[in-house]
Amino acid sequence: MFRFLCVFSISLVILLGSFTGVTHAARVAGIYQAQVPVRMQAQTVRDRAFQTALKAVLIKATGSRDIVNQQTAKKLLASARRYVQQFGYRETKPMSLWVQFDGVGLQAALTEAGLPVWVDERPAVLAWIAVQNQDKRYLIAEDSVGRVRDIVQKVATSRGVPILLPLLDIEDRTKISAADILGGFDETVTDASARYAPDAVAIARVIGSTNNSWRAEWRLKHGGRSRAWTFQGDTLAMVLTQGLQAVADALGERLAVVENLRAQGAVRLLVEDVDSLDDYARLRAYLDHLSLIKAYRLDLVEPGYASFLLRLSGDPIAVERVISLGDVLEAAPRPESVAAQPLASVARQTMPTLHYRLR
Repeated sequence: MFRFLCVFSISLVILLGSFTGVTHAARVAGIYQAQVPVRMQAQTVRDRAFQTALKAVLIKATGSRDIVNQQTAKKLLASARRYVQQFGYRETKPMSLWVQFDGVGLQAALTEAGLPVWVDERPAVLAWIAVQNQDKRYLIAEDSVGRVRDIVQKVATSRGVPILLPLLDIEDRTKISAADILGGFDETVTDASARYAPDAVAIARVIGSTNNSWRAEWRLKHGGRSRAWTFQGDTLAMVLTQGLQAVADALGERLAVVENLRAQGAVRLLVEDVDSLDDYARLRAYLDHLSLIKAYRLDLVEPGYASFLLRLSGDPIAVERVISLGDVLEAAPRPESVAAQPLASVARQTMPTLHYRLR
């Protein structure tokens, strides 16, 4: 299996390391860290910097740029110092303050406030970006240099989303070109993406005009669904940043789950006989296509089973009925080993749980 080359500095830990093989969904480290510029080391300046750093962390942790405008989040920001675990000054230009926040404490606070929490398992997004500037056409590659690649790295780091760029080696170039993307040939993009096995694919058609304005048409394909946006701006950097931020927003909106789960009509789905990466991938693909599931997140993985937290658009009975009509899952009694597992919160302890076996 081809291994991704990531273009951002957040370190990744392969999910489900106990399984044989490689998976590209990744656990993202550094979600509860931030580095912000400061003028001096005075305490008043440092306290303001703690709030700025926490804003950046809340955006990464919840998947929402709007989170900092919510009143409940503003209360957290007012007590930012309370959640600081470590900090240190870095000799950058200008000087910066690095802050490590208490992730467990912040997750608990977000849960208590009824705000979403996006776990560290994040989908790897393969971005095909084709640029046409007058008579020049090109694709952005993993080894591209200059401002464009820096933009991808900056957004990936600030949002905690693995945004990957293609290698554009001989194999890629025999399958796809900038003209294919600019022309809207989706089948070609799908074929070229297969070797990377991404969790999601972002496609951007970026056109520069003679009056120094830019237009970008972005599409995101994830879990059998598609989203599209169009952005216009004065610079290439502007329309690329807008598009990548929109991709991160869409993934966060779908995958971040409000942990006030019982009040949100959520259930826990526990599935046995998940013994390999292929089993896990088949189960995830199945959940992606169940229309009654508004959002879900991985809760726990152990040898032989996996559990998910589901936010539903219907009654749990309706979900059970839909599952019974398919051939992927079958009802199963709760295994003793899982029954003994301590759950992370009171909400989980009182949450309805559906028990199934992967066929």
